[in-house]
Amino acid sequence: MVDCKCCGKTISPNAHVCPHCGEPQPAPGPPAPPTLAEVIKATGIDRRTLVAGIAVFLGVGLATWAYRALADRAAAKTARQKALQQKRLEDEDLIRRIVVQQHAGYSPRK
Repeated sequence: MVDCKCCGKTISPNAHVCPHCGEPQPAPGPPAPPTLAEVIKATGIDRRTLVAGIAVFLGVGLATWAYRALADRAAAKTARQKALQQKRLEDEDLIRRIVVQQHAGYSPRK
């Protein structure tokens, strides 16, 4: 049952016109979406379970973020080490070529 918008008397929710005052009634709209409290109550989830679920979700997210951050840091360190090793090899090669060139032009005095 609903109240008439004009006279305030109780009428059927299906009535198009108030039987008491004759005022046309607005067509019923779609039902309002349920509130969060209604959904929680209807599903039987209590507050502790909801908080625990959110905590687990955030914990997994944080662990995933930390793992990726550490993996990225390790990959960057490995790349730096490879670059340093390559530079070291290039420097050794350069020194070796300089020494060979110096020895090639060296002739002992007689």
